Amino acid sequence: ERAIQASRQNRHDEAVAFAQAALAWTPRDMAALDTLGYCLLRRDGHAAALRQLKAAVAQDAEHDGAVLRLLDTSDPAARRDAMNFWVDQLRQQVLLGDGLLTLQAEGARAWTDAEVLAELRSLRQRWPAHWQGPVAEARQLLRMQQPAPALDLLMQAAQRFPQLPRVHLELADAMRLESRNDAALAANARTLALSPGWNRAVRLQVELLGQDARRWPQAEQVLQQAVGSRDGWNDADLIGLLAWVQERQERDPDA
Repeated sequence: ERAIQASRQNRHDEAVAFAQAALAWTPRDMAALDTLGYCLLRRDGHAAALRQLKAAVAQDAEHDGAVLRLLDTSDPAARRDAMNFWVDQLRQQVLLGDGLLTLQAEGARAWTDAEVLAELRSLRQRWPAHWQGPVAEARQLLRMQQPAPALDLLMQAAQRFPQLPRVHLELADAMRLESRNDAALAANARTLALSPGWNRAVRLQVELLGQDARRWPQAEQVLQQAVGSRDGWNDADLIGLLAWVQERQERDPDA
């Protein structure tokens, strides 16, 4: 923590010294390796931090902070080498699944869309029990303007993982992109049944309902349920959105 604070304050030599001292105590600790890589990256650049960042990713290929730092270079060849190293670690390590989402989100920094898709398919086949696999692959297919197979994957995932809100949300968002608004509303209603205060899902439902002025009362009901939930009661963003929806219904005193 002291190393990170010093680095953020541009006390770079001090930050590196703190990070090196921490790593000396725990030479194989992933956080210590990543912290030293972060401090070196800020002080000396990517090449100087590369050894520590690779060591950190070799400990945990799904640590998105370390991965993003590993890929943080303006040199295309170095970035592709870093990408290849990271994906090789994904292939070797036991995964919890979030690394697949990171690969989909960041893969285009060094690989073609087709390369990313092929790797996602390979990893999904290796880890079929992870919900992140079909979600990541579907998001990549949408990026590549292939909505039909993306929707097929997400519908299968929603059936296989019925208690996971994220899967239903991804399906709803994909349907929205295809202008299948009623189907998107139904899919996202399943998201909200599982997680009524989730900001992203609430906003999507309000957006979909708001396309028809006659549905503003339904949008308000969604927001009232969200604000009254455990996760939404102190969400200022949702409270402000509720006021906006009330204004749209010409109920300024309530807003």
